[in-house]
Amino acid sequence: MSAALSPFSLEPAARASRLLGVVRSLIAFGRHLADALLHRDSNESPVRLIRHFGVRTVAEIVERVAYALRLAMALEVRLSRWQSKPPVSRTVAAPARVRTQAAPRVKWDPEADEPPPEPLPGVEELVRMIRKRPVGDVIVEICREFGIASNHPLWREIYDALLVEPTNSAIRWVQVIVHRRYMSWTIAPLIGEETVDDSFWPPALLMPP
Repeated sequence: MSAALSPFSLEPAARASRLLGVVRSLIAFGRHLADALLHRDSNESPVRLIRHFGVRTVAEIVERVAYALRLAMALEVRLSRWQSKPPVSRTVAAPARVRTQAAPRVKWDPEADEPPPEPLPGVEELVRMIRKRPVGDVIVEICREFGIASNHPLWREIYDALLVEPTNSAIRWVQVIVHRRYMSWTIAPLIGEETVDDSFWPPALLMPP
């Protein structure tokens, strides 16, 4: 990785501003996506839409999009608060910290594609839920539920932002996309469309104008 893309090449304020821009782009797309799904032609076959998201029903897609939109709004709140915090003076000695045994880290599993919780939590509740989660991992989860892949207009903006996150979020996103593609082919025979090939097909109604 070049020095320009190093996690340490951006000041915290600049990093927060860049991530905030990405999250706001995701919110705008999520609103477009929710509106497009709400007004889609009910007579149109849902097969290609279902395969694009790698889930079994349009109802599940709608639920996941609604959850991811709230998650993006919660992340916007978190980043806005982070950006507005005054810088900590380096000349003031911090109080001594008591070392505690850290909880064991759970290994991240790209195949753990869990449905959103029932009922959907509110934005402020989600702010508390993601308070200690890496920002990049939350963005990956949002992108997964929005069905964003490498043929999406926001791909480059999001991927470049994830490259400077110190948690391998960019790699995790690629793993999520590969797993979602695998799931789409697994689901296809169950809905009787095993001959449909939409490998490079972004649904037109899902793309921002």
